[in-house]
Amino acid sequence: MSEIEELSQAYEEVQSKNDELRQTVSLKEEALARAKSDKLRSDHAATMFKAEHEKLHEKADKLSKQADALQTLKASYEQQLRKATAAAAKKDDELRAYEALLASHKAQLKETQYQAQQATMVLQATQEAEQRAKEREDKASVQLAAEGAKVKRLTQERDSLTRKLSRAGKEAAEAAAGGGSKNGSGDSDLLLETFRRKVKCSLCRINDKDCVINKCFHAFCRDCIQQRLDVRNRKCPACALQFDYQSVKDLFLTS
Repeated sequence: MSEIEELSQAYEEVQSKNDELRQTVSLKEEALARAKSDKLRSDHAATMFKAEHEKLHEKADKLSKQADALQTLKASYEQQLRKATAAAAKKDDELRAYEALLASHKAQLKETQYQAQQATMVLQATQEAEQRAKEREDKASVQLAAEGAKVKRLTQERDSLTRKLSRAGKEAAEAAAGGGSKNGSGDSDLLLETFRRKVKCSLCRINDKDCVINKCFHAFCRDCIQQRLDVRNRKCPACALQFDYQSVKDLFLTS
């Protein structure tokens, strides 16, 4: 009995151990299954990560190439920018030079306009002066013609007086030679003296009248008029009208 119990107890122990072993194997199988599943997932994840890594690597290569291209483009743009900056600076210098030149031209234009305005004013003044001079010249020509006519008339009067004086002198001489009456001789002498006074200068009573003041047409001798001009007593002795050197003209007598 005791052996059976021992065998039964041993069997139970073995059975218990078998159960424990089966349980342990089951746990191990479950763990192995989980490990295989984890390994599969890990392999799948690793594959995905590898593929993603390759994609990222390719993308990184592309980005690196793009970065290199962008760097090259940036360098090109920077070079172009430097050239553009230099060109802009040069253009600025040219612009400043053009502005200075323009300012100079504006100043020259303003000066030229001012000079043109002054020249126009001078031209207008010159034209007005020429017009006034022409008017004075025309007036002087008319005056000169009138003075010439008056001088001619005075000369004719003087010539007439000279001829009358000559005739009176001849008549007086004939009367004296023919023994004329006393009254006739006195009249002839009086007439001769009258003509002589008309011919002689009224200032000195010595020289003949040989110049005329063309402003008033009073006649005197040149010596008396010149003396008045020298002492600046430039008033006509007969009418006190002012005269100057240009107003004194020669008066000629013809026989």
